[in-house]
Parts: sequence; structure tokens; C-alpha cells
Amino acid sequence: MGVNFTSTAPSVQEPLIEKLVADTIVYGRAEPRLLECMAAWLYYYGDLVNISLMRNYISQIDSAVLGLILELINHKRLNQLIKYCAPKKYPEMLFKVKSTIMKAEAVNGSSEINSKWNLYFVSFRIKHGAIMNRHYVLKNNLNLARRRLVGTL
Repeated sequence: MGVNFTSTAPSVQEPLIEKLVADTIVYGRAEPRLLECMAAWLYYYGDLVNISLMRNYISQIDSAVLGLILELINHKRLNQLIKYCAPKKYPEMLFKVKSTIMKAEAVNGSSEINSKWNLYFVSFRIKHGAIMNRHYVLKNNLNLARRRLVGTL
């Protein structure tokens, strides 16, 4: 997909980006780097995401996490997915944290976006430097290259 994890070899398969985003929403809450890299990838390559297909995955994931991330990256095309995302009923931490001090710090330093989605975090750094350039991404994922040529919905 073009995320530069130096200790991990790239997949030989062409993953379906919408499924990968959905899986990252689930697993990324325990590993912040995943969500931060996914946010950067969506920022640069959101035009390659099939909106209709992504909508199908929203019902299977924690849509508040996706909504929060989409608002943080403010991608013009992906913003249309925000209306399908629902905030958490009760406030909670975005990342799995047991420290009450960190929880208090996250709530005290929260923004309007955090309150809107009822998700709080101490730090969320979109990892722009971890994303490979468009040439690399399209060369190494033919599915995305085809999408670039024919478009997505």
C-alpha cells in the first residue's frame, strides 16, 4: 500500500484498501502507529478509495474512529463518509490506555472534534513521512493503479 514500515516486507498480495481500512480501525486502537499511518495514507490517496464499498464496511467497524480520523485529515472526497459515522455513546480513549493520568490529560486537552466523536487521545501524529510517493504506490498495487485510470465511486 506504500506505508514504509522498514521492519516489515511489503505484501505480495494486492489488499483491498477498504477492507484494510476497516481492519486498521479495529487493530489500530491497540497500536497507534497503524492509525496514524492509515490517516496519512488516506490523506494522500483518499481519491483511490471506493466510497460505496467503504460505506459497506462502516456498519462493521467502530465508525466513531473513522469519523474522527476523517475529520482530522479533512480529505475533500472522503468527508462525504462522515455522515455515515456515529459518535460513541460514552466518552472513551481512542487508544487502549490504562493510565488515569493520561486519560485526564486527554480530556483536559481535548478539542471540539474529540467531544463530537466522544474519543480522546493525548497525541495523534499523522505520519506523513511514512507514506511512499504515488509512483511507488501505483507501481506496486495494480488494483489501485486500475482505480486511478478508471476512477472510483
